[in-house]
Amino acid sequence: MSKSRQSLADVASRAAVVPEVVSKVLSGDPRLKIRATTRQRVEQAAADLRYRPNFYARGLARSRAETIGLLVPARNPLMLSVIAGAEDFATERGLLLWTATHDG
Repeated sequence: MSKSRQSLADVASRAAVVPEVVSKVLSGDPRLKIRATTRQRVEQAAADLRYRPNFYARGLARSRAETIGLLVPARNPLMLSVIAGAEDFATERGLLLWTATHDG
């Protein structure tokens, strides 16, 4: 049975580096000093595995949720465009968006 979501460790294994290097490459840490070929190998492994960061793990590691919550009226179809705009806003900034509806 294959995993549905690839982990940072999976990317590290494929790129033959330690997970800390993958984390720093993918987050763009300017303090990381590695060869360009290693950086390319990590980026290619992440692309090949279709790696997506785990927002929950990132929040725990950084002690910040990096999450936006949006509560919208349940019966208002105009809210779909508001939600779409909020999703774009969150995605552009690497944030997680939680949405919920209410009947009030």
